[in-house]
Amino acid sequence: MLSSGRYGTYEISQVQQNGRSLLVHIDYDFVGLARSFGWNMRSPKCVHSHTDGTIDCPDCGKTVLAFISEASAYLDRNEGKEIDDPGYFA
Repeated sequence: MLSSGRYGTYEISQVQQNGRSLLVHIDYDFVGLARSFGWNMRSPKCVHSHTDGTIDCPDCGKTVLAFISEASAYLDRNEGKEIDDPGYFA
């Protein structure tokens, strides 16, 4: 069984099966952080001009999960990369 809820600014999904429970934190800031480090959401098929990656693209249907997965992979590939602080530590 899967259930979701909002706790403050966090969305949490809970998966339950056979008396066991697993909480999954869905973090939408993967996209923002990856963009800060140079990731470009655009693709040859769509520029995604109506989304920042936190909602599905209404133009091509690309999902939030796809944006988060790509952003996460970009961050993994760029571990150790340094940039000027975009305001996280202001």
